[in-house]
Amino acid sequence: MSISTIGYEPSEVRDSEFSLPRQTQPLDGKITRVMKTALKERLVYSGKGIEVRERGPNLQVHQIVQYLLGKGALSSEWINLKNTRGVLIQKDPALLRALTEEFRVILNGCAEQLPLPGTKEEVLFKAFVGNILALLPYCYPEEGDSFSIPQKIDGEWKKVLYKVDRKIELTPKWLSSPIAAYGLVAEEGPPLLTFLGTTYPAGEGFIATLFSDVTPGLSVGHAPYLSGKEKIKEWFQGKEGIHLYGISLGGALAFHVLRNHKEKIGGVDVYNPPGLYPWNWKETYCEGPEINIYTQENDLVGLLGAFPCGDKVTLYRVITEKKENSFKAHMRVYTGGSTVAIFEASPEVENSRFSRKLLTALHFLFGVVFVFIPVLCTYLLYRLFTHLSFPGKQLKFN
Repeated sequence: MSISTIGYEPSEVRDSEFSLPRQTQPLDGKITRVMKTALKERLVYSGKGIEVRERGPNLQVHQIVQYLLGKGALSSEWINLKNTRGVLIQKDPALLRALTEEFRVILNGCAEQLPLPGTKEEVLFKAFVGNILALLPYCYPEEGDSFSIPQKIDGEWKKVLYKVDRKIELTPKWLSSPIAAYGLVAEEGPPLLTFLGTTYPAGEGFIATLFSDVTPGLSVGHAPYLSGKEKIKEWFQGKEGIHLYGISLGGALAFHVLRNHKEKIGGVDVYNPPGLYPWNWKETYCEGPEINIYTQENDLVGLLGAFPCGDKVTLYRVITEKKENSFKAHMRVYTGGSTVAIFEASPEVENSRFSRKLLTALHFLFGVVFVFIPVLCTYLLYRLFTHLSFPGKQLKFN
């Protein structure tokens, strides 16, 4: 695996297969758009993103992960009946194991070449590693699985061996398969808790995540948090400095845990998260854990709700050279793209935007009509159909 950036001279390239980038020159292409953003916000990194060269044993899984990391397009080799079924119809254990191994290779490669503290490259590195950890629940790791994960301990980055300590099921099984959070522990590093976001149709918790996105009267993620808060509290016992990760709905779940267990939290890194309804935030965060929020250009989910505010909260805007549609902007990892720029923005200013307030009001007023009820009806019809068509053996979409 290697990491590189624009402007390297041949003599600057390290001998190892994994090298950290250096910020050298502004983003090529679309420079006017980048500079307009920079006039309003502080540019903290520009250059090449993370480039992953090593891969796991499954070439097709490697290709899909590369796509998620901002490289290329989905190949026709990957889009076949077996892989499509494993994403859209029914869970494929072999596919999930291959995906777990791919993430293991990526994290291990990062852990083999660590950034220097205080550098611009550290911002990119931290954002990328946290994004991978936020994606980890989508491969549904098993308890006992181990990963080498970079962690900053006492001001220095270290390679730390973690294992999945517990799969925490947040929602009940009677509705559908549950939404899960995964706790990871290590002898040296802080405990990590990463939350599943809105998942794909064959993934565990698919229906529950859809309901959690638009639960009448509640912020995104509030319902599964309330359902699983006692299990989270139980896992927190005896632990301190817990670091939270999540993407999309997973980021909202991390917000709910933060506002209810601040004393236990050591850090929060969330990606393209919807904010919570403004009345959920009862305090500003001027002390305690560092809270990093990463939003990608053109992602609509990140325009919903209100973010926490305070001196400990940092909002990063991550943009790529080529503007993408909202779906791709939400799911792809811009810090792994060919070129990337990261700007530091103000959560207070972001919360005051009219477009954000309007979208939040629409979510509160009409989400139940246009999303919750249609999803509920579709799910009930599906359960009825599978029961009538396959008595004694229902198909499982999640």
